[in-house]
Amino acid sequence: MLHWLLTLLVALPPIVDMPSSQANMPLVIGLHGRGDTPENFSQAARRLGTDLHWLFLRGPLPWKADLQGTQWFDRQTSDGGKAALDAAIALVDGQVRKAGKKPVGLVGFSQGCMVAAHYTATYPDRVRAVLCFGGMLIAPVRVPAGKHAVQLRFIHGRNDPMVPIAKAREAVQILRDAGLQIVLTEHEGGHSMPPQLLPELRLWLLAQLR
Repeated sequence: MLHWLLTLLVALPPIVDMPSSQANMPLVIGLHGRGDTPENFSQAARRLGTDLHWLFLRGPLPWKADLQGTQWFDRQTSDGGKAALDAAIALVDGQVRKAGKKPVGLVGFSQGCMVAAHYTATYPDRVRAVLCFGGMLIAPVRVPAGKHAVQLRFIHGRNDPMVPIAKAREAVQILRDAGLQIVLTEHEGGHSMPPQLLPELRLWLLAQLR
């Protein structure tokens, strides 16, 4: 069964680039959550700014028996998903490097937020702005010394049943103590991208990238 799923995943495009007409605009890389697809995630994420060049990446690992939804890492593996997380960071970095001198932002939800947070801790000078919805850290981070201009915002529901708010608060404190500029915005919802906050976050994202 696993071989069959992996064969189908190979046939799916790992990158959803949309739209080409915005290719000269700041680049925003979207990272979906576990069990989701870049196509589905794009519907919510692009509400943060259709006048940006969006690039949505697909998690490389199958998720249960779903033929479309994927994941970035599996925490049930012997290393807690660390090797897969490192591979996801490398995948993101490949796209960031291709952007050249264009301003780059990251937007991630759930597992995608975790990948974005760990990527930023590893390479804080390669992106300008990071929006993390419903995530946390899953491994120790080692932020390079120095002053970093990247701005991070964690957005988390106080009633999140998937990732407790305490985990987000802990991640924010760790990243702040490591020298990164980060803000936590809490809301009363659950594991979601709250639509009432998207207009404000859209303005924030555009301001950081321009």
